Amino acid sequence: MRHMESHADGLRQFGHAAEVFCSEDFGITGSANIDRHVSGLRSMKALLGKVRAESPDVMNVHTLIAPAWIAAQQMGLLGKTKVVVMSYGADERVISRRSGLRRLVQLLGLTIPARAMLPRATGIWCVNAEDREFVLKRYGLSERRVAVIPHVCGGLFYDPPASDAHRASMHLLFVGSWIPRKGIAILSSALPQLISKRPDLRVTLAGTMVEERTVRTSFPGSAQAAITVHPQASPLELRELYRMGTLLLVPSEVEGLPIVLLEAMASGCPSLSAANSGMADIIVDGENGWLLSTREPAIWAERIESLLQDPSALRRAGQGARATAERFRSDRVTADAVAWYEFLLALPRQATNDAST
Repeated sequence: MRHMESHADGLRQFGHAAEVFCSEDFGITGSANIDRHVSGLRSMKALLGKVRAESPDVMNVHTLIAPAWIAAQQMGLLGKTKVVVMSYGADERVISRRSGLRRLVQLLGLTIPARAMLPRATGIWCVNAEDREFVLKRYGLSERRVAVIPHVCGGLFYDPPASDAHRASMHLLFVGSWIPRKGIAILSSALPQLISKRPDLRVTLAGTMVEERTVRTSFPGSAQAAITVHPQASPLELRELYRMGTLLLVPSEVEGLPIVLLEAMASGCPSLSAANSGMADIIVDGENGWLLSTREPAIWAERIESLLQDPSALRRAGQGARATAERFRSDRVTADAVAWYEFLLALPRQATNDAST
């Protein structure tokens, strides 16, 4: 939602009209499980009439609801509106990491429709190079129809603090949902190891989207005093956390491109991140942060400890992070998005039906 709202704001600044609709805007069946599996039909019931009446140039839809809208486009129900798919972490790649009945259900519900319809999308917008490579190989679209355009970082996070003196204390950050895909198993094991060695260490877990007590059950009693949990955090609160943070931890198994990573970088807080997804696109090891390819918690703990012992390296990486974040200002990213949209709008209708075009 944050990505699409910032994208819409950027388009408006360039003089274009843009509206954002989220799943909360669609009707519900009363069953969360059913709603998840018919999200495309729910969105179409809510918006098809509006799209047909207003005939927007582009309809940018998330991967999960894209097959329904691409089918509508193929049947001529959308007029001249072209469908662009927004891919965050290439959903099929996420499914491949799962097993059992859940994987089978998701393969049937997502993979089959995706493989049938995504090759017929006007274009697919990825937020990292790993996703783009997957999309090109899996769906067979031409290279120009699959773009890598990153997230936007809000201007609020570029406001410089008076000084970096507040970073003198050791303060680790994690900002994200408290779910397995975000690497919480690494945090649950590595952080207590660090806290036991450094009694002065502070750890903040923000934006977890679950109750504090749920998060705290992941840690032993000996670590509790060092940990602060914020289930939700406003942009202003996040900015202050980034400004206080020594190091942001991003141990995700797979991502699109974490907006929190960009926000922290703009605020001068470097990160130690898993070497995948958008993190691998942005971080240059030792210059604006650090990457770690292993998922072994003990190695994560050792690497964090070594970084905490090198304040000069942390300071240099923080400066490099601020410089890197300039690439993600709204005007720069939106200009790239508008140029790509213009290319897609110029494609003849038959071109979007030919996966090899």
